[in-house]
Amino acid sequence: MTNPQTYLVIADDGAQYGPIPESDLRAWIQDRRVNGQNQAWQEGSADWKPLSEHAAFRGLFAPPPLPAPMPRRPAAPPPAPPPRAARPGAGKQPSAKMKQRARWWIVSTHVLTAGFAMPLLAGIVAGLLCGLLELQGVTAYILFGIMGALGYIGGTFYSLSYLKKKATTPNWSACTAPAIVWFAVIQLLTLVAFAFQNSGSPPAILIWLLFNGSSFAVFAKITAKGFRDLEE
Repeated sequence: MTNPQTYLVIADDGAQYGPIPESDLRAWIQDRRVNGQNQAWQEGSADWKPLSEHAAFRGLFAPPPLPAPMPRRPAAPPPAPPPRAARPGAGKQPSAKMKQRARWWIVSTHVLTAGFAMPLLAGIVAGLLCGLLELQGVTAYILFGIMGALGYIGGTFYSLSYLKKKATTPNWSACTAPAIVWFAVIQLLTLVAFAFQNSGSPPAILIWLLFNGSSFAVFAKITAKGFRDLEE
């Protein structure tokens, strides 16, 4: 036995009713609860269109259609049609704790955290360890290099986490290049100072270049990906 066709219909009060069997909807039309201008959707069809354009009801309307009185609401609300897919990121709203920040603030906060504050803290820890373990020479330089690299990388992740929670800006990706450039400037100034202080120790300079060069590459990659993720 073939199941009867069902319809969804939008009445004059703007509410959506259904699914309604074809026979019941015919009775609604005869009772003038709906008219030919009310939008209706037939089960299995792609689009909504006026009732007067559906083949099953085309002969029930005499032009011009009369205005319909307010229909009675059914006991159970009709199921909502499937929602449209939202554009990625369209539903995101900044929290009350987040502030709109300028590009220079984002760049300076990120670079100073990842390129100065956290490496400085890591250097202090390395100095304390060298004193406790009585490390000198190349071994001490290697420890400073490892701790410095951890400070740079850890500071980069920490800074991105902080910015995600506390700040918003119209164009995160525009902060990537300035942040990398200023980080490179800090690295270059640090190299000049370190080379001047350790001019008599080429191994120390090579160790610095190895660890800090690697840290710069990792910083640039993490920063670019992090700012892209914040923009989505």
